[in-house]
Amino acid sequence: MASFEFLAVIISILGLSASITYYAIVLRNQNKTRQTQLFMDLYAVYRDPEFARMWGEIMDQEYSDFDDYWQKYGSETNREAWNKWQSVGRLFNGIGVLVKRGMVDIELVEELMAVIIFVSWSQMGPILYGFRDWTKNRQHTIYAGAYQPMSGFEYLYNELEKRKKAINKNKK
Repeated sequence: MASFEFLAVIISILGLSASITYYAIVLRNQNKTRQTQLFMDLYAVYRDPEFARMWGEIMDQEYSDFDDYWQKYGSETNREAWNKWQSVGRLFNGIGVLVKRGMVDIELVEELMAVIIFVSWSQMGPILYGFRDWTKNRQHTIYAGAYQPMSGFEYLYNELEKRKKAINKNKK
């Protein structure tokens, strides 16, 4: 009789283990599906013609340094140009934050957006650094040393740069 009780306990434990394993697999798949959906929602903004127009205008901006940029396109002199810069930067910043937190797969970003992120950073990165320096001197702003504006964009660029270097290293 004791062997039947032991067998019943073992079967119950195996059934519970199988249930837990199945549930863990389902949760993992749901998480991947949510991550993909989140990224595709962002990708919809990225492929929108309005975004492409704003991005193109930013890439066409000409300036010699941050001061020249700020005179021509800054928030105090050209609100429309600055808003476009902010909109494009915020998309990449948001993606970078989500990648950093593991909520979006960097491989998806790399496959679908790497080139435009590199091009965008080459144009926008120096302005971002200049903006950070500019805000350090303005104690009345919310930026005054509290955080680095658009650090997610910078993080995203740096992570993609690391991946690019690793790929190039492996090709040699």
